[in-house]
Formats: sequence, structure tokens, C-alpha cells
Amino acid sequence: ISKIAEDSGASAIIVHGRTADQGFSGHVDWSVIARVKNTVKIPVIGNGDIRQPEDARKMRSETGCDAVMIGRGALGNPWIFQGIHQQSADSVDDYRPSLFQRMEIIKKHWEMEEYYFGSRIANKSFRKHLLWYTRGLTGSGRFRETVGKMTDSVAMLEELDRYFQVLAEVQAKITT
Repeated sequence: ISKIAEDSGASAIIVHGRTADQGFSGHVDWSVIARVKNTVKIPVIGNGDIRQPEDARKMRSETGCDAVMIGRGALGNPWIFQGIHQQSADSVDDYRPSLFQRMEIIKKHWEMEEYYFGSRIANKSFRKHLLWYTRGLTGSGRFRETVGKMTDSVAMLEELDRYFQVLAEVQAKITT
């Protein structure tokens, strides 16, 4: 199919190494991306299972693809792009935001969602973003369980502030 696309005038191909039967489960087969790259002369963009900047570098190294595309790996992790950029420049700086920056990003995202979609839709849909943004943080299970049941945006924002205050206090104790 990739050769047909190239012969038909495609200027690039994006390949996701997961079958339709897999849906969103299972692991991506990066060897499919490598086989396509070895078959065509046009740029090949690899996609799938990139959750950290190291994954992007590893995919490019293992497949020879020209670029990577990030999908679900950016959910709750929009700073992954900065991390990939820094890693490409051989920077050792930490790309992840501080707790304060993370909270500000969450609030800005929510504000933008309300601006573009209206409060009613944003208040309903933003819970999933709160769950993604806090995944992996200390005590996030309890926070996610609480917020996951809420429907009132004011209460969710208050819970977000409370949660990040506790995180900041825990972080301060660890560093002193």
C-alpha cells in the first residue's frame, strides 16, 4: 500500500504499527514502520507507543523513519514535544514542568477549552484532562477518584488547588 501511495503522488506516509484489530491495546510493531521506510523513497512518519521523549529517539533509531507523530502520548503530557526537541539537541535539561507550572498549564488549558467550546461542554469534558494531567503524580489515585465523580467546575478547581498544595508540601518536605 505504501508503494501504491508513493507511485500515486503521496509526498509522505504516516505509519502506525498497530493493526485495526488491536484497537488501542497491545504494542505497536515498529518493524512495520521500518519495512515501509525501506520500501519507499518519500518521508515516512512513525506513530505509536511514544509516551516519553526517549521513545521518539528509539523509534527513529530502530525504524529509520524521518519523523515521529505523537498521539495519545501527549494527553496530559503536552511537554513531551519540548522533551523531544531537547533530546534532539542533546540537552540534559529536565523538560517536565514544575508543580506550579503544571497547575498553571492545566488551568490555562481549561480556560482555553471554555473559551472555544463554552462552559457547559468544557466542564463536562475537562475531567478526563484532569485525570491525564495528574496520572503518575503522588496521591493521584485519590484525587482522580474524587474529581472523576464531580460535575461542578468550581468544586473541581478547588480540588485541583487543594491537591497541588498537598503535592507542594510533600515536595518541600522531601527536598529539606
